[in-house]
Amino acid sequence: MTTPHPRPVALVVDRESEQRELTAEILESLGHRLDLASSQREAEDRLRDTLYDYAFVDLDIPWARGRAPRIERGLNLIDHASRLPPARRPGLIATTALGRDHELCRRAFHAGADDFLKKPYDHESEWPAPRVRRLLSVHPRRRGSSSAALAGAGAATSMAEDGPEILLIGNEHRRRCELEIDGQRLALARQQFHLFAHLCAHARRRPRQFLSPREIPGLGTGHRQALGRVRKSLEQQVPGFWPRVSERDGKGGVRLRVRPEAISVAPGLRDELAGLFE
Repeated sequence: MTTPHPRPVALVVDRESEQRELTAEILESLGHRLDLASSQREAEDRLRDTLYDYAFVDLDIPWARGRAPRIERGLNLIDHASRLPPARRPGLIATTALGRDHELCRRAFHAGADDFLKKPYDHESEWPAPRVRRLLSVHPRRRGSSSAALAGAGAATSMAEDGPEILLIGNEHRRRCELEIDGQRLALARQQFHLFAHLCAHARRRPRQFLSPREIPGLGTGHRQALGRVRKSLEQQVPGFWPRVSERDGKGGVRLRVRPEAISVAPGLRDELAGLFE
């Protein structure tokens, strides 16, 4: 088994609850841990108590809840975070839904931001996930973990020989279900987790046989898209995992090349899924 590297921890600061939840959902799909804040004071309190790898900071935030939002509050927060000691300074991504984005971008970088995103993420160039990966690859706070990740990738041969260990947990948080692969905690959307659990159960009961996703209850005609979403989500969280363990038969069937004894379920897994493993 490869040694798991720590999950990145992020702080999302946004006064708009809907946008805050959207950003959180995107970052959680990467397997990252999150804290949320809606004001400068709340964010500074969290920065004092927690060591973050990176932070998403909306510029238009209030000093405290109930106060009027001001661009200066977000800029002040970025300035504050950028002046923390190197061992505590998170990577900083400034965001805004306001106009005059070129001027705000200049001011955000001047305050100490490492990157700038225009909300509401309408274009591919504004999608948060690639920016986060790039930031974590170069920011000093994450270099140790990046090295560990590269070491894990170098151990791909060992993983292919021994196979990964999969634990289906099933705890739901923000409509996402948890699992572990080689000790690394991940999360999949509910339908994705449902599909992956069926593939795991099939791999444990009939390890050499292929399973057609159309046979899985609840997927209907969207089984191809569902399988594609599982692949994409797992690849975002554990690069290289899906190609190593999945195999297609050319007729729509798929199977996981995982040792049956390496697949286990947590006691809290939903009854309808836990029954697949009995």
